[in-house]
Amino acid sequence: MYCSACGKEIEDESTFCKYCGTSNDKKIERHNVSKTSGMAIASLVLGILGVPLLPIIFGIVALKSIQRQPNQITGRGMAIAGLILGAIGFVFWIIWIGFAIYAGRGYFMPPR
Repeated sequence: MYCSACGKEIEDESTFCKYCGTSNDKKIERHNVSKTSGMAIASLVLGILGVPLLPIIFGIVALKSIQRQPNQITGRGMAIAGLILGAIGFVFWIIWIGFAIYAGRGYFMPPR
């Protein structure tokens, strides 16, 4: 535990801080350290790389976990950016596949 007055580490069983003498009633745990969602990071990276569907899935999962634990997990901006980049990448993949099918039409179909 840590003393609320001086911030130094004290023993859990002590009734007062041995450094400043403050009563131990106000002892506090170490500051809550929030961590960045791994799914949000993956969503952003895969969105930047242009992978079609995974950034959308990872972004949605990350946003749901961030919404469930807002004080413990961060990365909402990365998840949203990954979602947007994933959607843009998905649209480009659809256009590219459509263009490939259209352009390859003459090669695979015999002339009439």
